[in-house]
Amino acid sequence: MAAPRNTTYKLICHFARGNVPQAETPQVLSTIFDAQDHRYHIRQLPEQDLRMWIDRLDQTIDSRICAEPLRRRALRSLGRTCGSRGILPSSHYFHGRLYKTSNRPVSGGPANLWKVTDDRKHIFAAKVFCAYLGEDYKIKKKSFYKEVTVWKRLNHPNVVPILGAEPDFSDLCTVSPWMPEGNLLQYLKNYPGADRMSIMIGVADGLSYLHSNDVVHGDMNGASHINYRGFLNILFDSTGIPQITDFRIYSIIYDLDSHEAFASFRDYSMRWAAPEILETPNNNSRRPTKMSDVYAFGMVVVEIFTGNIPFPDVPNLNVYSMVMKGKRPPKPADASKLGLSSAAWKLVKDCWNKKRDKRPDMQYVALHLRNPDQDGSSLSCGICI
Repeated sequence: MAAPRNTTYKLICHFARGNVPQAETPQVLSTIFDAQDHRYHIRQLPEQDLRMWIDRLDQTIDSRICAEPLRRRALRSLGRTCGSRGILPSSHYFHGRLYKTSNRPVSGGPANLWKVTDDRKHIFAAKVFCAYLGEDYKIKKKSFYKEVTVWKRLNHPNVVPILGAEPDFSDLCTVSPWMPEGNLLQYLKNYPGADRMSIMIGVADGLSYLHSNDVVHGDMNGASHINYRGFLNILFDSTGIPQITDFRIYSIIYDLDSHEAFASFRDYSMRWAAPEILETPNNNSRRPTKMSDVYAFGMVVVEIFTGNIPFPDVPNLNVYSMVMKGKRPPKPADASKLGLSSAAWKLVKDCWNKKRDKRPDMQYVALHLRNPDQDGSSLSCGICI
């Protein structure tokens, strides 16, 4: 039964102002979130109390004093509130002034990637989402703030970290470490003798980690478009470690009760898109899923072992019909010499199953790429959302 309206509001203010002992925090938050009108009362908070609520909730999520189900409820509430009000916890902002190193971005598309420096001459990457007018921009802005609250908490050697949002640089801007070795295909061109099995395993580990945190990437590829502009989703640091980035604005799925607009057809990179993504423009199955990420990962493996995009000799317009007919890239000619075993290639082909519930999940894929003889009987091999 929902708490009375005035009681809920008082509890929210009580918690926001730091008047709840740590031992009582889980029970107080449970009571707040169980109240059917708690979202209304959060929206009614004045600016100062709202910022205190957001910061206190942020600190509680990081403290791990709440059980995981309650922590996830808190994270959903944080993302929803930040998205609707256009603010972030104070810990989520990048501290320092940034300066562009040139008059042109490194890459363009739905977002511009700028190489920037701070006052100490440290180099960073600033991703600036293009400002569209109208409802489309409002949706993107709301999703942007939700994304930041999740991305800030991701911590894995194969996932690009976010250092914070920087509204002074641009309205919708995130700051991350600069990846000096570029994207996947650039890296392979510069280092043809690179350990491609290690790259494949690193990408698999990073994507598995994202999925374990209920994050769908939504557009996995090594160099997202034929002209290598737009989103660059697998980047390399100075030590040659692959790191996944650009989980696209719509890809965070932790808020499963959200009914926001999904991506349009043009938002997908066709050569990496799963059949269910391509088949029907108005089909709800076009929403990116963990299983469509698995399919795209298989295409990334082709890039790793060929140094080229999938279906390199096929025009864009013909890729759709080939995929829908069940045609997939052949095993790369030099794959065995480069370390791609028959068992690993079979796993890649399993990732391309036209039926998404027949594809292995990324936990299974990552484990079996590292340990080909590992018994996978205890792991699921289907949808893990």
